Amino acid sequence: DDVDAAAARPAATKKQSAAEAAAVEAAALRAQAAAATSEVAKANLSERARKAEAAAGAEAGAARADAVDDELVERLVLEHHAAGGGAGDGAVLVFLPGVAEISALVARLQTHTSLLPMPLHSGLQTADQRQCFQRAPARRTKVVVATDIAEASVTIPDVTLVIDGGLHRTVVSDERTGVASLVTARVSRAAAQQRAGRVRAGTAIHLFRRAELETM
Repeated sequence: DDVDAAAARPAATKKQSAAEAAAVEAAALRAQAAAATSEVAKANLSERARKAEAAAGAEAGAARADAVDDELVERLVLEHHAAGGGAGDGAVLVFLPGVAEISALVARLQTHTSLLPMPLHSGLQTADQRQCFQRAPARRTKVVVATDIAEASVTIPDVTLVIDGGLHRTVVSDERTGVASLVTARVSRAAAQQRAGRVRAGTAIHLFRRAELETM
């Protein structure tokens, strides 16, 4: 059913800072509007505050679009394990954009003794990558947390659940300066479909709206 990282982080940080700045501006404008004695001034300030609040919401949404919700992924993995009666049959493959995100999620999942999380990315030694193909011990669920290296070049045969964060790292060039930078971006529709296919009989969950898939 189909239902490096440090270099990319400043983009999300700037968006978050812009959201916070807009929120502070909106709060200040609301306070000025409340203190205004002229009805015209009050109306103008209230309208400016409304626009600042809308801008804050848009910037916050953009910042969230650059990240995958680790808490949601954790919950989905635990539900998958419980649905299997705790037997650990059927591994999970999670797609994240970079090594830092992978390390953070693996550390989070390691707090659950029922799970066996392991990273998979091009920076690992071959021997470490091979561990992802071994079956988990009884009553534990293997969770492979990978970059797009697992889209096509790697097949993990016991995967029954794919969780696609829908993001990847890509290099873009500034049209004015020609300077290249590494950014976090939404994957293509073809990539999303490829990720969903990395599962045997099972489920693929995409952590983005269906409408986004239609416009990829």
